[in-house]
Amino acid sequence: MLGQKKKVTNEQWEALFRNIGNIVSKAEIDNAIDTCVDELKAASKGKRVGFAWSGGKDSIALYFLCKEAGIINGVWGKTQLEYPAFERWCYANKPDGVRVYDMGLNLVWLSKHQGLLFPANGPTDDKWMPITYWKAQQQFYDNERLDMLVLGRRLKDGNFCGKNKFHVSKSKVSYNPMAFWSHEYVLALIHYYHLPLPPIYQWPEGWVYGTHEWARRNLKHHTVNEVWDAIYQIDKSIVYNAAGYIPSARNFLITK
Repeated sequence: MLGQKKKVTNEQWEALFRNIGNIVSKAEIDNAIDTCVDELKAASKGKRVGFAWSGGKDSIALYFLCKEAGIINGVWGKTQLEYPAFERWCYANKPDGVRVYDMGLNLVWLSKHQGLLFPANGPTDDKWMPITYWKAQQQFYDNERLDMLVLGRRLKDGNFCGKNKFHVSKSKVSYNPMAFWSHEYVLALIHYYHLPLPPIYQWPEGWVYGTHEWARRNLKHHTVNEVWDAIYQIDKSIVYNAAGYIPSARNFLITK
């Protein structure tokens, strides 16, 4: 069984997904699904409820559970700094009930906030969440007058999941039905129910990075040029477009 996400390598993720049918049986995951859905129904009874969707593996599994529990309205918070192939996949595969909230962060914005480009540490990376996913979720929560927002947070991912899967803040109530699920259970649900995954998981270190804006790609253990090169290998157009606004992108292209 894989441990905390931050300690798992991309190779270990790939091996786990290839072999998940030999690790978790369909009967085992179906039992976990039934339990989770029953709990979700009880937690959401009589409430206006929505869910958060990101296009990543956990949100894909979460939507499956929410749909089984009768929860079909959700939010996808995006920016204009997404990988184009990932963004296209999300538009083609997002659930019908998911509303798109574009936070408007673009290259002009990034050129004025270059201290957030390629975070080298946790505190810098943490500055992205309040202006992207969390902001979109709060706007959705308020606009839809929700009583509860369902999230795909899990302890194995190092996420805070509240008390008894609930987290009550000043601005919203969230519920984390998959809080105690292992990585294996998430991948087993996707495997047995043939749910499509976005292209990020086929890219270098895709399982490690998961869903993220390209500008948020982690600088830790890498040089700026190495991060630009990783993005260049995924989609050259990102770097060429960024070069018009970001000096380090222009400097990288000189080396190509």
